[in-house]
Amino acid sequence: KKVLRKPGASMLPRWLTISAILLIQCTPHYSYTQNPGQQHNQTIQNITIKGNSLIPEQGIQAKLPYTQGGVFDPQKTRETIYRLYQLGYFRNVRIRTQNLGSHGVHVIIEVEEKDRVANIQYHGNKHLSEDKLNEYIDASNIKTIEPNELPALEQKIKKAYQEKNYHHAHVESYLEHTDDKRVTIHFTIKEGSRAVVKRVQFQGNKH
Repeated sequence: KKVLRKPGASMLPRWLTISAILLIQCTPHYSYTQNPGQQHNQTIQNITIKGNSLIPEQGIQAKLPYTQGGVFDPQKTRETIYRLYQLGYFRNVRIRTQNLGSHGVHVIIEVEEKDRVANIQYHGNKHLSEDKLNEYIDASNIKTIEPNELPALEQKIKKAYQEKNYHHAHVESYLEHTDDKRVTIHFTIKEGSRAVVKRVQFQGNKH
């Protein structure tokens, strides 16, 4: 299956829901809904993280402005979402709290990870090796990918060819799903001809 780069459950009683959908193309945002009877300044009894497989729970907790035993501040949800989004691994983040009455609140953070990169393949590269191209796109740090992130990688490959005087190199890419939440990135390269300076002529130099 190829992905080209071109582009609810009912609410439970006494639950406070804070949801956020982060899109790469948009500024992170969230919606906030408060149920009647929800108290302010409630103590956080538990923090549960769901949906993570690439980053351990401790890594996510280190980015949270919330701590167990602290006071839950709804105004910090935007900060929380921004911090998790900056990790670069998630396409969706949802935060909600279960009201435990006099016992406080249970904070639940649900994340949806981007597709995990299983492999990167190059097609048509004759004058630049895969190792060299991997260096240019910093392949070792590409753990996840979204289709709209491919053009930036294509530009890096084009720049690599320009530095070797292949100024008309053309690069296309697509994602191939190989397994659940895993993809292979394919780059198809048409290198074109290398520009060569045949002669340099100076005029007007009498001395």
